[in-house]
Order: sequence, then structure tokens, then C-alpha cells
Amino acid sequence: MPRIVSTFAVVLTLSALGIAQSSARSTDFRNLAYPWSKSFDRGWASVSDWRWLNERETDLLALRNGRHDFGGGLGGYLQVSSVTFGDLDGDGDDEAAVDLIRGTGGTANWHYLYIFSTRSRAPRVLGILRSGSRAFGGLTAVAIVKGVLVLEFNDPKLSTADCCSDGFIRAQYRFDGTRFIEAAPRQGGVRKD
Repeated sequence: MPRIVSTFAVVLTLSALGIAQSSARSTDFRNLAYPWSKSFDRGWASVSDWRWLNERETDLLALRNGRHDFGGGLGGYLQVSSVTFGDLDGDGDDEAAVDLIRGTGGTANWHYLYIFSTRSRAPRVLGILRSGSRAFGGLTAVAIVKGVLVLEFNDPKLSTADCCSDGFIRAQYRFDGTRFIEAAPRQGGVRKD
């Protein structure tokens, strides 16, 4: 309860000073119900690239303290990795790109990147992207630059093991009002770290 009180006090203080606060930044993405479909978990062994998901019928899966543990036959977990903010639809308000890791309980994992708009005060999903697993198209970086979603993935052609790749592929996406479309040709390179 003290956390809610302190957040409330910050909102009141910012309002009193006339400072606008983005509702995306005030949303608690670690304790939120995310649209989830059982089909998201199908075909893991064949997932070696990333793609935008077009699921229309989904249930809600609640994260608590940034994590959900799957029971039954699925096993594993879904956990918040990062949250990135920036204006993707040109309305002057930030959207949130929430990177969730779907782990199996073993070494394989995939990323699910949820893009949320909070213009209507309640988070609304603009898109969901599923990455490949680790060295095979796994998501490694998320940024929002001048209205463009910039993502980096491991390059499977330069993989050094199932976990790692010396190379990256950078893809840029722009929101066209209904979906995310590639905004520029993909770039690749060798990591210098």
C-alpha cells in the first residue's frame, strides 16, 4: 500500500506543478493482464525468426510482480525483461514497448514484444511481435527513435552456439494506424563487444 500512496503523491505533485504525465509511464506493466493465446506457444521448435502476431481471439494472462509461471503441460514462465517508451503514433503521447521473455524452464526462450497505447487511459495493444529463440532471431534490443520502433535480433547466420550470435539484424517499424510495417531495409552487422 505505501507504493500506491507514494505514486499518488507524485502524480498530485506533478499536476500541481502543471507538468503533464504520460499515462504510459504511469502504467504498472509488471502487474498487468496481457492478451495471450495458447497458439503463441505452438511451434516453438520451428521458430527461428521473428514475426508480428495476428491473433484475434485471446485470453488474458496476468503478471504479478513482473512474472507469470505456467502450470500443467506448458511449464516455464513469462517475465518482464524491459519497458521502452516513445511516441510511435505521432500524437505527442508515449507508447510503451514491453519486452516479455517466455522461458521454457530450460535453456530455450523467446521474446514477446507488446506495443501499448495508453491514450484512452487503459492500455490498448497496438501490436505483438514474437522473436526467434536466442541465437536464432532472438530479440536483443528495443528502442523508439523519432517515431520509429527499432529492434535488434541475433543473426542466426553468425551464431556461435544455440545461445549466442556474433551478428545482429536491425529492423525498423512504423505504426501506420492499424499495424506495424517495416520502415527501412534491414541492416546487419557484427557485434563489436
